[in-house]
Amino acid sequence: MDTPPTDAGTEPAPKRDFRDRPLGRIALLLGVLLLAVIALQTCASRGDEISFEEAEVIARAQVDFVPEKVLVRGVQRGLDAQLYWAVSLSTTNAAGIREECATVLVNAETGAAEMEPC
Repeated sequence: MDTPPTDAGTEPAPKRDFRDRPLGRIALLLGVLLLAVIALQTCASRGDEISFEEAEVIARAQVDFVPEKVLVRGVQRGLDAQLYWAVSLSTTNAAGIREECATVLVNAETGAAEMEPC
């Protein structure tokens, strides 16, 4: 009786890891890109903030004079670094001396305003 030849002398090809396959590499790349997009969306979720123009309008409504000069600057307050708009409003007399002054802090997230001394 003849027996069929066997491949006893050859080893089976080692199985490639998922990361070594082209489809696996594409899947990993897409996963990393998906995580990056999610991270960008959660970190940059400040799209509904009060703009500095809106902060100026809110601050003008808080004072009882018509300001001649307006200065708006962003400041961070608190341990969580909450953004506020510091809006300085002032008037001057003919000699250029400041007569009326007010600084209004406007919360950039909520729009809440609070007066600060000049």
